[in-house]
Amino acid sequence: MYQASDHTFVIVAYKDNPYLEETMLSVINQSTKSNILLSTSTPSPYIENLCNKYDIRYVINPNGKGAGSDWNYGYNHAQTKLVTIVHQDDIYEKDYLKEVLNYCNKVNNLLIGFTDYYELRDGKKVSDLKILKIKRVMNHLFKYNYFKKAKWYRKRILAFGDCISCPTVVLNKEKLGNDIFDTTMKNSCDYITWVNIAFKDGDFVYVPKILVGHRIYEESATTKNIADNSRTREDLKIMEMLWPKPIAKLIHRYYIKSEESNNL
Repeated sequence: MYQASDHTFVIVAYKDNPYLEETMLSVINQSTKSNILLSTSTPSPYIENLCNKYDIRYVINPNGKGAGSDWNYGYNHAQTKLVTIVHQDDIYEKDYLKEVLNYCNKVNNLLIGFTDYYELRDGKKVSDLKILKIKRVMNHLFKYNYFKKAKWYRKRILAFGDCISCPTVVLNKEKLGNDIFDTTMKNSCDYITWVNIAFKDGDFVYVPKILVGHRIYEESATTKNIADNSRTREDLKIMEMLWPKPIAKLIHRYYIKSEESNNL
């Protein structure tokens, strides 16, 4: 049985993000308390002062080379079995960890657990967007024991697009080891990582509760990477690994419509 002490929230901070303190407070104020670590490749007095204010241990990545590298560095420094990578501008509902532990403790061979989420736009919670509804349908069968373990199912679902939101995920470090995140992609390093993990023996656990808020705003990494088409190119590359190219391009044509919700 996993306990709260077996889990670490790893906050990955980049430069002086104005939402960082709000994110910190959302993990500090969890109804079930666990460990918190901050990792950054761009140290600053702003970040250091916030860590000191809330007594959060922090580590500095001396060789930050993109999101995958930054996530790996923080993940590797977590000293617990379970890790959640926290994006510096997202929000966790107070029962996130409580619910995740409850669901993950129902299986014996956990790889990852992940939850439903909403988008946070101008301070408002938005959960009824078309893309969020599609992801809920894609993830629905992960609620059942057979599909939790079925490699063929998770590979086929992921072939239609990334239905797993990175900040909602708890990773089983005991099973996955260190350096799990792809470092070759700029934006889709989480998507390709889920695909790689899908080939492993173990369980994908879906928590069908809206427990994380993904903030959408002009300066967010997601919005920027959509604007310069890096996400579009990388997602197509991943789909071409899972389908013949003509089919991948056809599916991708519909998939990219989901990105329109991130346009501001």
